[in-house]
Amino acid sequence: MTICSPVMGVTYDYFTASSDADAAAVLDLVGGPSQNAPSGILAIPSRIDPVVALGQLESLLIRGNTDLDFKRERFGKTLAQLDDGAVTVVTVPDELQQALAVASEDRIDEVAESWSEIEEFGGVVDPTDLAQFLDDLADMARTANRTGQLLYCWTCL
Repeated sequence: MTICSPVMGVTYDYFTASSDADAAAVLDLVGGPSQNAPSGILAIPSRIDPVVALGQLESLLIRGNTDLDFKRERFGKTLAQLDDGAVTVVTVPDELQQALAVASEDRIDEVAESWSEIEEFGGVVDPTDLAQFLDDLADMARTANRTGQLLYCWTCL
């Protein structure tokens, strides 16, 4: 069975779940959670990686710089994987979830502008597109907080 789309390249689906075990259970959903989310799980598709790019977002949002802190327990922690890591479920840091949940629209726009300039985006990502993604992710973080859930990312290479 093919889990990933053969024409999409790397796919990232950010989603909510009530626990690490529930998050790991979406690992083998064909097309990922944004295509086949079980009841109670919110999901948004993305092209933004959950470790380096999202880590730099967290640093910008919380500390105003792009210095990454890989040593935290829930920073991109792999919960489950298939096919030698071709499909994974990783954690999104709790600190980022909280920062997104309280971020104003102006703050999101400001951070999107700075975030668009990171090396990984190669100067070709529109800050407006990033702001839209951040708005969606912030809405998801707010909903997750209200419902006692956490944020995760499903990745398919």
